[in-house]
Order: sequence, then structure tokens, then C-alpha cells
Amino acid sequence: MFLVKKIYFVLTVVLFLMMLSSCIPKNGGDDLVTIQEIDFNNEVQNVEVPYGTTEENAKLELVQSIKIKDSDEEEHDVGLTWTIDNYNSQQAGQYEATGTFELPEGVFQTEPLTELKVTANVIVLDDVEEKFNLIIKSIPENSGEVTSSQKYLAETEVPLSAIENENWEFAYWEIPDSVVLVIGAKENENITIKMPSEDVTITAVFLFKKTGEKNTFTVGSVNFDMILSTAATFPVGSEDDEIKTVEKPFWIGETQLTYQLWYTVRVWGEANGYTFENIGREGSMGILDEPAPTDNKKHPVTTINWRDSIVWCNALSEMLELQPVYRYEGNIIRNSNNETECVNAVQTDNNGFRLLTEWEWELSARYIGKDEPTEGPNLKDDAIYLNGLWWTPGEYASGAYAPWWVSEETSEVAWYASNSSSSNEVKGKRSNALDLFDMSGNVREWCFDVFNPEHSINSRVLRGGNFQDNALGIRIFLRESNNSSNKYGSYGFRIAKNF
Repeated sequence: MFLVKKIYFVLTVVLFLMMLSSCIPKNGGDDLVTIQEIDFNNEVQNVEVPYGTTEENAKLELVQSIKIKDSDEEEHDVGLTWTIDNYNSQQAGQYEATGTFELPEGVFQTEPLTELKVTANVIVLDDVEEKFNLIIKSIPENSGEVTSSQKYLAETEVPLSAIENENWEFAYWEIPDSVVLVIGAKENENITIKMPSEDVTITAVFLFKKTGEKNTFTVGSVNFDMILSTAATFPVGSEDDEIKTVEKPFWIGETQLTYQLWYTVRVWGEANGYTFENIGREGSMGILDEPAPTDNKKHPVTTINWRDSIVWCNALSEMLELQPVYRYEGNIIRNSNNETECVNAVQTDNNGFRLLTEWEWELSARYIGKDEPTEGPNLKDDAIYLNGLWWTPGEYASGAYAPWWVSEETSEVAWYASNSSSSNEVKGKRSNALDLFDMSGNVREWCFDVFNPEHSINSRVLRGGNFQDNALGIRIFLRESNNSSNKYGSYGFRIAKNF
């Protein structure tokens, strides 16, 4: 009985093993169903997605299932699980995607193994929603710190801030009509605007706090005053339809250079290595060969040329132990007879004295201030407002409240042909808004600039007109020139100094 049971158990195990072996796929077996072809219908395609599409949504744009075929020519649908390498929705470009799947029941792998995957490319398109340039500036340049310029979508709310630099004060934002102010007012340093569907420029306007301050210098026994003028963008031209910019504040002489001051510095200069082509003259009527000052010592110095002027400025600088401005090949210019050195002079940023540039001159001649003028009969209506400041029209004499043809008013501020036949003592007429005297009339003033750089560098700018001119000749906008070596009894200059 025991033997029968043992035989029965053995037969049962053998039968079980035979049944199990029939279920295990073997390489080369005739009845093995294997994978033969993947995506035979070419269902997997590259896809394009809009800029900003999330990774999950990009995966949904890819085919979600494919057909495979087995060795019995049977077709099967299999689902895909996608991954996308290094996907970035905010960066346009092409990204590789891999879709993996599992074999359906009854279909097996064979050696070598087939990779159960497909690939495609996901292409993130360029940003089709247009962004617009928002340019933020400060005027004058370097007067304050403002929000950086960037591109924004239309309707984006953008906070802006303006922080004033030392010696400057914030005035207001200059905002185009197309820009909606969401938070704050134009006079607030911090505002929020809504971006329009166009490129725009918004400007933070700053005003110089120290404009009009006075500084007194002493040379020997002679005192002279200088006024602090602002940096600004301002109107120029006969129609006031052009603009120029002076980028830095500067000191400007309160008056045209007097003969008394000229003489004091010239004598010192000649004793300390300086040479002047012309010794100068006391106004338009002074005696040329008797240079010592007389009762007319406060007339402007005349009969000196442009070269004498820049050499004299260097002498004044050294006399006051400042760094001379005018250099040639790095060396201080001390001889106005040296044409090469003088006409090729470099106007450095040193702290000494110098001539005005012509645009510094015109800025100072036109300046009214931040308050709207109330003087009449015409200025209150004609004054020009630009970047937070009011400016005198070019058809006026500097400081006048009416155009040139209103002789009563022009005579209040200027010595010219209608009221004088010679030069006059400085400060004899009403000053302009910066408290500068004789910016129109009395004597013409040499400026540093070349009149026309395309022509001769010897031709230098003169501004302001003189006592020989009629009212037309002393209008603020007029530019004149002469050779740097020429001298006349109606030519003088006014000094400047870097701030």
C-alpha cells in the first residue's frame, strides 16, 4: 500500500511539471507569441506647444497610445507614459520626449530584448504674446536712480520708483498719455502704471537743489562772485524747437570778466611763467598802452582774443592753487602766442577755471526756474516749460520780460545800440533769473566751442551780442563766431568752473 502511494505521488509531480513547462516561453519555441512591430501606423509625431505650456499639458499633446503587432500578426493597443527631458515652458526650443509602455498579456519579449518605448520632440514655440519696451530714464542723467528698463506684456501693472541722488530733488514723472497711472500721482516717487500695448518712455524729472547758490572768490584784493547753474535739457534755436542738454551743474561768473580782475591775474601770471599775446583793455574806450586799472576798472576786459582767455583761466587756477583745465598733450598751456597748443587745447575736468561752453551759456541765459513766471507784459505767456523748468524764449534778451522789439523792457537788462555807444561797468542793468548780469549786450563773450567742427578749429563761438548791436543782435538764441586770434574792443568773456 505504501508503494502504491509513493508511485502515485511521483506521477502527480511529473504531470504538474509537464503542465508548468508548457506555460513558460522558450527561445525558438514554435508557439511563442512575441512582440514584432511597434507603432506600425506611425502614430507618434512631434508636437508644437505655445510658449508657457506646462510640462503636464505638453505631455497631453503627445499621442497617448499606440498599436503594436505580435508574431501572430495580432494588433494590440498599449498606453504610453511620457517623460520630457529638461523641459522649460519659459524657453522656446526643442525637447526630447520618451513614451514607455508595457506588453499586453500573452505577448512576450525575446532575446535580444526590444526597448518598450517611443520618442518624439516637443517644440516650445516663441512667445507669441508680444511684450513691449518700457524705458525708464532720469533727467538730467545721473540725477537719480530709477527702476530698470524692461519688456512687459500689455496690461501688466508695473511698480516704478525714483530715488534722488545727492544735491537733487525728485520733481515728477513725465508719463505719456497712453499709460494709465494705477497707484500714486505723478508727483510721487513711487507709483504703479499699467503697461500699454506699445513701447513707451517714462522719465523721472529731478531738479538741482543748489541752483542759484553764490560763491565768492578773492584774488589779491579783488573779489568776484560765481553762481551755481544747473544741469538740464532746455530749448534752443530761433523757434525754440530744438533741445540741448548740459549734463552737469557748473559755476558761472556773475558778471563778464572785469578789467580789474583780468589785470590782477595777468600781472601774477607774467611773473610766474605765463605769456599773453594781448595785455587787454579797460572796456571799449580804455588806453591800450596804459594797462593799470582806472576808475573804469569794473568795465569788462576787452581787446583780448580767445587764446588769451583760456591761458588767463589757467593762470587764475594756478594763482588759487587749483588744477588748470586747459592742457596740450598733458601739459599746462601758459602761452597764448602758441597757436598749436591753444587751438588744440583739451578742456579737462580739472577743478580750475575755464570758459563756458556755448550751451552752458545759453542754459544760463534762458533759465527762469521751477516756478511759472508771473512777470509781464509777455513772459508769463511766452515762457517755455520743459522737464520741470521754465525757460526764456530765444527771441528775448536774457532776463527780459518781453521780446526784443519791446525796447523799454530790453533796455532794462542790456547795454546795446539804443542806449549805449560804448561798454559799461558790469552790473549796471537788471540781472536775469540766475542773478547773472549782462548776459545780453555790453560785450560779446568768448565760449570754448569750435563754431563749426567741419571747418576750421580756429573759429570759436561768441554769445550775447554787444553794445554796438541793435536789439536783434542781442537775442539769446544767436550764435556768432570769430577767429581765435582776433581781438576787438567789444569782445570779452565770462568764466566758469566745474561743480
